[in-house]
Amino acid sequence: MATKKTAKKKTAAKKTAAKKTAAKKPYRFDTSQKLLERAIQVFAASPKVLANSAIRAHIQLGKLLRKQKKLEPATRHVRAALNLASQHLGPRSYAYARSLAELAAVYVAQNAKAHAAKLLRQSYDLVRQTFGASHPRTQRLRKKLVKLYRALKWKKQEQGLPK
Repeated sequence: MATKKTAKKKTAAKKTAAKKTAAKKPYRFDTSQKLLERAIQVFAASPKVLANSAIRAHIQLGKLLRKQKKLEPATRHVRAALNLASQHLGPRSYAYARSLAELAAVYVAQNAKAHAAKLLRQSYDLVRQTFGASHPRTQRLRKKLVKLYRALKWKKQEQGLPK
């Protein structure tokens, strides 16, 4: 009998701790968002020199906003990262591929999965050309792409995907 009571107390303590953690998340999002926005302002002063850092900041801010379901500003920041990557590093860079993958994630959140699949395929092809088929980044993108193809029931595209 005593073990059931202690188990209930532990469960109640875990629930209370989870509620406290959940209450702190918006603060973390707000703080992170402010820091990333400030970093983007700093990087904008010298875009050619700090392009890679600016791209990463835009992608991270886009990801943060996507997780908060703020999809319009998330799209805006990821598109800014895509434009910076295209202008300063070229459309064959890893930063460009990463921007494409994050834009695809935003489109999935907006339920535009067909468009997201095309972007994710572009990203996958770039990463595969850059790092090779056996690289962990390539494998992660392949898994995401297969999952998206299955959600869309695109069997031909899934079967035609190089391993």
